[in-house]
Amino acid sequence: TNRVILCHQNTTNQGFTRTSGSIFGNIQTTVDGTGSPNTTDRVEFPLGDDIMNYRPFAITFNTPNTLAADPVLVATYNETNAGGINGLPISAVDELNNPFEIGRYATDFHWEVTANPTVTPSINYDVEYRAAGFANFVDEDIEKTRAIRRQDGNPNNFWIKVANGPADNDNFAVSATEPVLVARSAVGAINADGVLFAIGLENNLAGTDPAAITLNAGNSEVIDLSAVFDGGSQNSTAPTYTYTVTNGDAGVATGATAGDDLTVTGVAAGTSTVTVQATDSFGAVATATVAVTVNAAFVAGDALEDVTVNDGTADQTVDGSGTTTGGTAPVTYAVATSDAAVATATVDAAGEITLTYVGVGTATITLTATDAEGDTVVSTFDVTVNAALATAGALANVTVVEGADVAVDASTEFSGGTVATDYAFSVESADPLVATATNTDANVTVTGVAPYVITGGVVTADTAPVTITVTATDDLGATGTSTFTADVNPVAGNVDGSGGPTEVGASLTLDAFVGLQTLTAKQTLAADFNNSGTVNAFDAALIFDAFVNGKTELVEFPAATIAYGELSHDGNFVSVPVQVTGTAGETRALSFTTTIDPAYAKVVGIESMLGDGWIVRSATKEDGSVALAAAGYGSLSADGTVAVLTLELVGDAPSFNLRAEGAVNDNPVVNIDELEVVELPETFALNGNYPNPFNASTTISFDLPQAAEVEIEVYDLIGRRVMSIPSQAMQAGAKRSIHVDADRLASGSYFYRVIAKMDNKTIVETDRMMLVK
Repeated sequence: TNRVILCHQNTTNQGFTRTSGSIFGNIQTTVDGTGSPNTTDRVEFPLGDDIMNYRPFAITFNTPNTLAADPVLVATYNETNAGGINGLPISAVDELNNPFEIGRYATDFHWEVTANPTVTPSINYDVEYRAAGFANFVDEDIEKTRAIRRQDGNPNNFWIKVANGPADNDNFAVSATEPVLVARSAVGAINADGVLFAIGLENNLAGTDPAAITLNAGNSEVIDLSAVFDGGSQNSTAPTYTYTVTNGDAGVATGATAGDDLTVTGVAAGTSTVTVQATDSFGAVATATVAVTVNAAFVAGDALEDVTVNDGTADQTVDGSGTTTGGTAPVTYAVATSDAAVATATVDAAGEITLTYVGVGTATITLTATDAEGDTVVSTFDVTVNAALATAGALANVTVVEGADVAVDASTEFSGGTVATDYAFSVESADPLVATATNTDANVTVTGVAPYVITGGVVTADTAPVTITVTATDDLGATGTSTFTADVNPVAGNVDGSGGPTEVGASLTLDAFVGLQTLTAKQTLAADFNNSGTVNAFDAALIFDAFVNGKTELVEFPAATIAYGELSHDGNFVSVPVQVTGTAGETRALSFTTTIDPAYAKVVGIESMLGDGWIVRSATKEDGSVALAAAGYGSLSADGTVAVLTLELVGDAPSFNLRAEGAVNDNPVVNIDELEVVELPETFALNGNYPNPFNASTTISFDLPQAAEVEIEVYDLIGRRVMSIPSQAMQAGAKRSIHVDADRLASGSYFYRVIAKMDNKTIVETDRMMLVK
């Protein structure tokens, strides 16, 4: 092996003089072992690295004369790792007696020294070596640096301190990158196999507990251990460690390493620790513990129920906070809709979703919950917006008879809303005292109660139509209402508000006919018992008969009519009989009306001639109108007289015609044959003929003091009867007349004779007339 041999003389004469530089290689020198006792003999080897950093090695034998012979020492500077970790760490104390450990050494270089013959372990010596340009030493503490050695030949040989106590170590630093290690009173053999010397460094391998982590069961989190552990093996590159993991509670969390990554995996909810021990290449160890809180897995909780509403529904909220369980707080939420034309959604920090309904359709709302670990839970629900509950407004107003029912079908009145099968229906009457309303589903039944307003037992007004409200409620509680009115009519014949046909009702009907009573519209409807469209005496008869006999029908259209009887005079007073002629026995109702011109006569009164079993009403008015109506089941007099109209003639009007109308039962109202009413002359008088002369026809006038059978005979001038007008019954009165048609006679003068045959006498008067053709 190439080496530099120095001729070492003594401590002051090392066999070289150094001005600069160093030897990168092997240096050999021989130590004189025969010197005087206690003479210190320092041997320095001017070694260095390949870039001329001075890194000498020196050994001073404190008692060189104790050496067995003059040993040949060879020192070498090696830019390699000395290797081996046995014996590390080595306990030491600093100058303040504080303990520390030498747990590593400079691994980029070391020194090797061999001796031949062997320097025995009993030899006491000092060792000094320095390392100029040791850049990695900048962060080291020279006071916690020691010279260490191990026997070469086997890397498993133990490293030991060159010197033991702090007083035997005089280390110092020339600069931050040039440490000088001085170990005094060292003992230990140096043989031909060689002893390796290295710069022993404090064990600075340290771990910093990472920040506590929180994760969900089933999740993992990676911790970079290169940021947790520092120090350890001395290298020009970063140290490498091996790791051992200890789980505090593997049922809660486990840890595993891969390279410098620690992966912590949550197993189940709880708290635990994961401890990592890092060991560097020298065997130095450090630990770091991470506290682990494992929350239950962030998973789906309560499902969100689908929402169904009607269009127009106000915004609603849905609590989405229960859609997850477990996980790590805080939880954030996001929401989205599949169709913003149907519904939109927002969500607050607490997970409360606000739904805004836009239009008819179905939209899917998606709620995404994200916990602090980044885990997500997605929940969805459907929002269905149905058309709003609508009302067609097609329910027709109804008319119902008191005590009767009317059915109203509301099944097609409502549409929209939300229903599984059908709406829930309810019905209400605005005035149940007039009409009540009940329902079975959509079938509404209206019952008539009261057609009249009755005050003090008397009909004072008709009841107004009652509003009936039908309400449909859908499955969501939305309601729609529709209304119609119910007008309650009386049953036929209930004119007085008693609930059915009565004698009073018949009387009121007659009163109305003759003008003594004004009926309400509903009373008029009830009074028109036969639905003929008019109220007359026959309706009263039907009402009366229904009340008395329980019948609702009478003989229709009997062969009977109303007529005047023979009037009678008493001074200026005239009595006019009103009679039923024909089949009077079938008469159950009759009516008679007339109007007397006040200029001719004053109506004194009209007196009923009907007996028991009849309801008779009559009325006279200042305008001369007279009305009489009767209904019943009694009999009539033999001559059929039902009433007598008494008049008082006024002024000097000689006569007037009495017109009238009348009807029996349900026969049509007809005009009664006119009756002439005259002021009676005291005696018979022939008033002549007019015109006279005449051509073809003339009228002969005469006064009759009483009724008579009157005939006329015409004679020519020689006494021959040339014409005869048959006898005819004539009423008493002034200016009675008979028309004469003489068309068959020749022109000339004629005599005519009027023959009036009265009850107690016959009067004959003669006059002359002239026919001119």
